[in-house]
Amino acid sequence: MASKITFDDGGPAKRARFSTPEFPDELVLKTAISMGVLSDLNVPCYTLTPLEIINCNGADCQQGFTFPDAYCSVSPIEPLHVFGSVFEKGIYMVLHYLDGHVLPDNNQEKHILCKLLDYLVDKDSHAVLEQSEMFSETDVSVLLANHLFVKLAASPSYTIDWHSKGRRGAECPCCISDCKLSGQYGDTSAGNEEVWHGSLDIIINDDVIVVKPLENTDGNSLEERKPASLKNNPQIIAETIVFSFLQKQRHSEDDHYLFPCIGVTGKDLVFFFYDSDNDVLLESSPIPLLVEDSGGEFRINFVAVLASWLVINYKYLCSGLTESMLSTDKKAGFFSHAGSMLDIYEYSLKLGNVGEPSRSRKHCNVVDASDPILKGSREIIDKIKAKQSGHIIL
Repeated sequence: MASKITFDDGGPAKRARFSTPEFPDELVLKTAISMGVLSDLNVPCYTLTPLEIINCNGADCQQGFTFPDAYCSVSPIEPLHVFGSVFEKGIYMVLHYLDGHVLPDNNQEKHILCKLLDYLVDKDSHAVLEQSEMFSETDVSVLLANHLFVKLAASPSYTIDWHSKGRRGAECPCCISDCKLSGQYGDTSAGNEEVWHGSLDIIINDDVIVVKPLENTDGNSLEERKPASLKNNPQIIAETIVFSFLQKQRHSEDDHYLFPCIGVTGKDLVFFFYDSDNDVLLESSPIPLLVEDSGGEFRINFVAVLASWLVINYKYLCSGLTESMLSTDKKAGFFSHAGSMLDIYEYSLKLGNVGEPSRSRKHCNVVDASDPILKGSREIIDKIKAKQSGHIIL
């Protein structure tokens, strides 16, 4: 059973008191440094790449596309940024703890730090994820939600798409007897039928979305599509952009509007971010869920744990875009691609009860009234109508 960590707030130094002397402080430190987020390494291991949108179908004039049918061609923008550059709050929280077990003053932040420290010694959850390659892609998403993401989150609630293939009710797909889901199945649809829309795989605490992308293969049903690559994935990009606009619409009081999405395959995690206020799109380098140890066994990758902790708790740990990310040459360009549909993204997105359009879209097209054919034909048509009514116009 995993050892639980408690805090002693009695002393002015705000030091942590543990129920076990074996807590791996050194492991936490090595994990943080290995990510390249706590150092000035010239070639950090894990990065964030700004993306420019070259073309997309997020504002098609004839129809709105579902997320699996989204098209989005992107190009990377250099220079890249270290993963931790948008998580200044979370990085310093870990650093201050490592430097002398100094805890945050805020009780909510203490609770979040405790979630990370607890998970690092939760060998039962590690063991479940270390068997993840035995499960289907859909089951891996649920495993991660139940045995990683919500265990790191401030509150353990999540909703799984009720259309999920292989739905298991309240049971977790893991091999632990009587293990139940801490979340539930429900309506995870988001967007607007006029633009990008559809059901998200998992929504955690109504704040973070988890996506298992599918290949867009013509002629195949949604159930027949295979898992797709996470890199530059148009489905994940579309869902990230829509969810960011939706969260901005719902939480206009937030300090920043950089919202994340977690892309999942059986082996890797990729984190996407979109700032719907500044039009900046970021994609992380892939982070493997498991790494091979010296004995050839695959173990939980604590880099993925730390990255997940930062992203899941972005409301408390994310500091938003850096100054260099706000420069004009780092813009994604989605605002211009959205064109007249931008107002829908800004003001008319929905969470829940989003489906197919109920009626054909009506357009108010503007025609150049100076075209000569309009004046000439109108005069003849007026004469024809007058003859039919018995009146002659000279």
